[in-house]
Amino acid sequence: MMYSVRQGAAALASRIMLAAILLLVFSSDAECIKIVEMRVPSSVMAGDTVHLQCDYDLESDTLYSLTWWREQKQFYQYSPTSGKRKSKYDSHGIEVDEDRSTKNTVVLRNVSFDTAGRYKCEVVAEFPTYEKDSDFRDMRVIDIPDRVPVIQADRTHYHHGDLLVANCTTSGSKPAPHIRWQINGRTIPEAYSNIVTENETKSCLISLTSELRIRLSPDHFRDFQLRLTCIAEISPIYEQSAYILLTGPGYKRAGPIQKYYKNQGPRLEISIYQWTLICFTMACVYTMNLEE
Repeated sequence: MMYSVRQGAAALASRIMLAAILLLVFSSDAECIKIVEMRVPSSVMAGDTVHLQCDYDLESDTLYSLTWWREQKQFYQYSPTSGKRKSKYDSHGIEVDEDRSTKNTVVLRNVSFDTAGRYKCEVVAEFPTYEKDSDFRDMRVIDIPDRVPVIQADRTHYHHGDLLVANCTTSGSKPAPHIRWQINGRTIPEAYSNIVTENETKSCLISLTSELRIRLSPDHFRDFQLRLTCIAEISPIYEQSAYILLTGPGYKRAGPIQKYYKNQGPRLEISIYQWTLICFTMACVYTMNLEE
């Protein structure tokens, strides 16, 4: 009889313990630490100072630590209950500005190509729950060209039906830019152009040359001219363009004292100096006639 009572008490204690564990689990699921927003720029320029931010909601918990990781390596930790709240750790390509970093934000100075990668923010609650949450974001580092594109055509004057051949070359960048062409502001389909050279420098920067080949029609000319534009872009940070003016049928260059007006033929423009010379000549002729 005594054994049965003890056995029943042990079973009751086990049920109570299981219920307590289940209650703790479900209550912690309902109110646990969680990351609300993680802000990591998708693209930054080499040499920039970058702010990475991780906003979290503690609910009823207390923060034990916030840690930042790049790939599998930790580089920053904020622990409000430890003797040293902020700690940074060596990680290739990452330079933490510890003074400007906080419980939500870590500041990276002078980012380089080695700074790029997948970043993780992880928050952990204090005892007794030690609940944690984490989130990930990717960041790439861009080195933009230091000059505008250089554009060249095989000649400067064209006729309807001529084949226009032109090259556009970018200075070194990483990643390589996307190159597109325009005629008089209208984008040319990519089928008419292709990358003919790709050079990589010792510092891993890439320079591209795009060649355009297109047969010209009357629609390509405005006022006897064609504006050819090359645009190099690394979205969403960089965009630069260069253009040249090419001439077509009917284009006439203005003389030193003559301008060409469309559909109206040439108009003579005479300066004040020329009017003075003409008047002086006419006066001399008139005086000579009087003397005769």
